[in-house]
Amino acid sequence: MAAALFLFAALAIAEPEAPATSAETDAALFDAAVGCAAYHVYSASTSAPGGEPAKQSEDKAIMFLLASYAKMPQDKPEEAEAKIEETVKGLFEDAETVEAEKHKSEIDQLKQVCIAFEPTAMKIVEDAGYTDQK
Repeated sequence: MAAALFLFAALAIAEPEAPATSAETDAALFDAAVGCAAYHVYSASTSAPGGEPAKQSEDKAIMFLLASYAKMPQDKPEEAEAKIEETVKGLFEDAETVEAEKHKSEIDQLKQVCIAFEPTAMKIVEDAGYTDQK
């Protein structure tokens, strides 16, 4: 699961020169935003409740969710939310079924991709006029 998310996000980052209106680019950006929102929901869920890392992950999950709304192929926010929930569930299942070191490595890779994708996602949110999320 984490490896698949890593690939979606990496694809979106690798093609910054693609036209912003391209359906394929928007689909990749949507998948990357959903994957990163799911990563941050997972991260917040596995952090100490109420702690600063959990709060930061919650804030970033919201920002990536807004980016996914801006790039979703159809105006159906419930579908984006369902995809995020399914992805988070998959990350938790991976934590139980994948070798611990491999899962940790995949989560670390996903974290790095989401860090690299964050400025693009923030610009998507700003360009969509949703908010001044940070």
